[in-house]
Amino acid sequence: MGGADADVERVRPVLEASSATILHAGPLGSGVKVKIAINALTAVMFAAATEAYQLASASGIDTEIFLAAGRANGQLSDMQQRLLRTYELPHEVLHGEQFQSRQRVQLLNAEKDLAHALTLARECEITMPTTALVSQLTARIYQIDDASRR
Repeated sequence: MGGADADVERVRPVLEASSATILHAGPLGSGVKVKIAINALTAVMFAAATEAYQLASASGIDTEIFLAAGRANGQLSDMQQRLLRTYELPHEVLHGEQFQSRQRVQLLNAEKDLAHALTLARECEITMPTTALVSQLTARIYQIDDASRR
């Protein structure tokens, strides 16, 4: 979280009641910047995980073996594994309105977060080409049924 030291200490007891870890990132706005950077990292990792999963599957590797190997060497987080499990859903579930509706919410959040990351990068005068590419691929990563977004 961000804020003045005194303000953070004043609200710390309230935060400790509902949070396992409290990190003071710096002045007001710093917490949001941490969130934006972490969400960009998550999106890029999702893209890499889905491509690797698809490569393993297409090349004849049992996806359970791929997932087990990713867990064993620490490369696949629980979030990534949950995303990859959606690639195993039956066609009727994957293309059903309930799943698509849920995924569209995830997509909109990811697109928003990536747009904020790219805006912050421009303000900081750095480039994030991988993040920019992933921002164009989010509909594909989340398996959205919308040809105009893939």
